[in-house]
Amino acid sequence: MSLNGWMGKVLRVNLSKKEILTEPLTEELRYNFIGGRGINSKILYDETGPNTDPLGPENRLIIGAGPLTGTPVPTSGRYTVTAKSPLTGILGDGNAGGTFGAELKYAGYDHLIIRGRSEKPVYLLIDDDNVKLKDARHLWGKNTFETEIILKEELGNTEIRVLSIGQAGENMVKIAGVISDEEHAAARCGMGAVMGSKNLKAIAVRGSKTINIADPGRLFELVDGMYEDYKKCSAYDWYTKYGGTVAIIDMCRAGSAPIKNYLKSGGTDLDKRLPISHEKIFEKYKLKDVACYGCPLACDKWTYIDGLGRCKHPDGGSFHSAIWEIYDYPFIVEFNRLCDRYGLDLYSVQMVTAAAMEWYEKGVITKKDTDGMEIRFGDKEVVRSLVHKIAGREGFGNILAEGSIAAGRIVGADPDSTATGGYGKGMDHGPIDCSAIAGLTLSLSVSTRGAGHLRAVAPMAWGVSDSLPPKWQKVYKEAGAGDLVNKQWVCHPVKAEIATYFEHICTSTDILEICKNTTEFFFFYGYEGREKKDDLEWHADFLKAVTGFDTDRVGLEKITRRVLNIEKVYNVREGKRMEHDMPSSRFLQKRKGGPLNGKALDPKELEKLFKYYYKIHGWDPETSIPKRSTLEELGLKYAADELEEEYGIQL
Repeated sequence: MSLNGWMGKVLRVNLSKKEILTEPLTEELRYNFIGGRGINSKILYDETGPNTDPLGPENRLIIGAGPLTGTPVPTSGRYTVTAKSPLTGILGDGNAGGTFGAELKYAGYDHLIIRGRSEKPVYLLIDDDNVKLKDARHLWGKNTFETEIILKEELGNTEIRVLSIGQAGENMVKIAGVISDEEHAAARCGMGAVMGSKNLKAIAVRGSKTINIADPGRLFELVDGMYEDYKKCSAYDWYTKYGGTVAIIDMCRAGSAPIKNYLKSGGTDLDKRLPISHEKIFEKYKLKDVACYGCPLACDKWTYIDGLGRCKHPDGGSFHSAIWEIYDYPFIVEFNRLCDRYGLDLYSVQMVTAAAMEWYEKGVITKKDTDGMEIRFGDKEVVRSLVHKIAGREGFGNILAEGSIAAGRIVGADPDSTATGGYGKGMDHGPIDCSAIAGLTLSLSVSTRGAGHLRAVAPMAWGVSDSLPPKWQKVYKEAGAGDLVNKQWVCHPVKAEIATYFEHICTSTDILEICKNTTEFFFFYGYEGREKKDDLEWHADFLKAVTGFDTDRVGLEKITRRVLNIEKVYNVREGKRMEHDMPSSRFLQKRKGGPLNGKALDPKELEKLFKYYYKIHGWDPETSIPKRSTLEELGLKYAADELEEEYGIQL
């Protein structure tokens, strides 16, 4: 029986046994977890656990598309890569755009599950129903760009889509990601290290199948409606022109753009950032727009830099070079290209190298520890050298390759000198200064894959909007917090409610596999279309039109809660509790200068905010462990039973 939206097949590969099998994508998975991140997380929960070594053969590398991936739905080119994280030891995943996810669907597969370890380097070739493991020894040691070029030439097809690791993944660097379409990274949580541990260099996919649509007429009606909505939003004009880089100046003015490994207050360097602002850059460097599959926004921008050639323009997150006190656009481009080619998570590279600069400045490490290097803030050559060393696990780079938190422990640094300090379950949250910003601190901390901004952060929490839309002004007012709109440091319960609202949106986009940049999460919010119909309503309508699955906003929200809870239980099973969410003391200190000068979060009030967030979710406010009643309501009784019967955790 043919399905609509879903292809209905899972591809399983056992590298140890050289075994390739297909199995049906069950109705239970489709209707309860939808796709992408949701089904990936469920599979990870079922097939790995506390005894699974993240870099061992029994870890699963799971690649999942969603039911909307590869359809006419705007920005439907996303996919998620999931595994037990070697960086954090909990659930890990990375999400990417480009065209790889759509091609996997066209080849006939919704999900790919890889286990085991090959004796020699291999790559996986998926050509519709013809799936083979092929020798990759000639690719080992190549960077991701070289690997893609070689495979396309070798296979005689420039349209084949390639996902690969660079030298960082081969060397099992714990902050290594996977790269597709030359520069689209599923970077977080060390997924590249998992792929490298399996001796799997690349996956090449070509497909010619058709995705069936339940109601094409309704789908195109919705697509036209969303395009009309985009153009109503003021963000459409500047976002399509500049991409995410425009957020940096707004973040600086809001105080959330960090400086010098958070030793200086965000927002005190506006004079240095303005000369490399989006407007200045695009006057001089812009080359052309590039879009992911099905995207009308084309936020990828490509530039030409003397001495470097054609390069991808960094997006917003990768533009935070002030973490090193460096303000040089060509260098930022070069750094991004280095990370993409080595297959490194540039956020984690930024954080671990900035932490090393602080350790050196404070005398925690010396030239004896650093291969003779003086690791000082503002030194571009130091950053270049450290990137090379991290990717190759050479010398001091072998320590930094463990990630900033583990590296800090190895060198004996004060945990607070590693800016994220181990909170958020052991992962760098990336270069965002959340001190004195309650909603941002909460949202970054509770992410189920470890601290990060792509799970629950509201745009008003980190300053990517310079005004609060009427919809959200009303929410604050109805919560009795109308006077707190511009008081980011106050820990009012409404901020937990807003974080939860955006958590549902972020989870929904990840299970459908569309881009968050088209939702309220980022720029497209606060105008007429979003006042009448929010993202979950849009998503439910698209899901029904594509698959025929008759759900609505309420039903889809319940599914997002189910996905979030299976991820939460996974982490609880790994020993994570409330204390692993809480921020380090650096983010509780008073700001010195900038827009939030003299402000700080009240630790007791912040703890109340976290507990209120847990209460909203039906989790124990003292431990953050989901209650049995919550799990049973969501159809996760088996998870509750396992926690109690196998792990002795009382719910």
